[in-house]
Amino acid sequence: MVGISNLFALDGGPDAAWPVVLGAVNRLFPTLPVVGYEQGDGLAAAIGHGFEPVGPLRIWLRRQ
Repeated sequence: MVGISNLFALDGGPDAAWPVVLGAVNRLFPTLPVVGYEQGDGLAAAIGHGFEPVGPLRIWLRRQ
C-alpha cells in the first residue's frame, strides 16, 4: 500500500498536484493500492481523481 499525505501545489492546489503524484506512484509502485487522508476541498479533489471515501480516519495510541 502506498500512502499519500500533505499533498499541495504552489499553483493550482490539489487538483494540479494529484495527476503528478499519481503518475509518479504508478511508475514506482504500479501494483500497489494508493491510500490517503483528506478532508474538505482536498477530499473533493481526491474524489475527482478517482479515490473513494471508505470511512473516517482512526488514530490509535497506546501509552506505556
